[in-house]
Amino acid sequence: MRWLFVIVVVAAVAVAAAVWRPWEKRATEQESREGTYVVARGNLEMTLTERGTLKTQSSQQVRSQIPGRARIEWLVDEGARVQAGEVLVRLDRTDLEKEVEDLENKVIQLESELKAAETEVTIQVAQNLTDTEKANLELEVTQVTLQKFEEGDIPQDERRLELSIDKARTDLERAEYRFKTMPEMLEKGFVTEDQYKEEELNVSTAQKELESAE
Repeated sequence: MRWLFVIVVVAAVAVAAAVWRPWEKRATEQESREGTYVVARGNLEMTLTERGTLKTQSSQQVRSQIPGRARIEWLVDEGARVQAGEVLVRLDRTDLEKEVEDLENKVIQLESELKAAETEVTIQVAQNLTDTEKANLELEVTQVTLQKFEEGDIPQDERRLELSIDKARTDLERAEYRFKTMPEMLEKGFVTEDQYKEEELNVSTAQKELESAE
């Protein structure tokens, strides 16, 4: 009975030893692998976190030469690389185009007003010259007539006839001078067709009166 107990104990120890050895071997190999590292040459990477402000080495300020405010229609992306001559910003041209159109219309209006003023001055100058010439001619006629009356060289009827002729010539010269500028003014629209015909009729009437007086 005692020998049987000894045999059982020895058998149990043998089984325990058989189970323990493989497990101990695997644990030792795992520990050996976990404690092994491969050493190789390479760069040492280090990361630092800091706070600060970036400042450009050189900067170029761009300003619009258009007076007043303008809405930006398109802008180049921040940080984009650009070259000389490239478009950086595009402004809305709606207000500018309207302003240019208004100025062009204003110029046309002023040119028209200037042309009308110049024509009016031309007409006034012509009128003044006509009035001056008429006054001078009437003065000469009056002086000649007065002289003839004072001298008493010619009969009364001849004096009246000569005076009528001089007056008719004066009226004809004045009518012809006024009518000389009428075709151009009619073409430009400064006078009406009725005004043109009226001046033309004045010339015809003056011619007939001169013919009758002579």
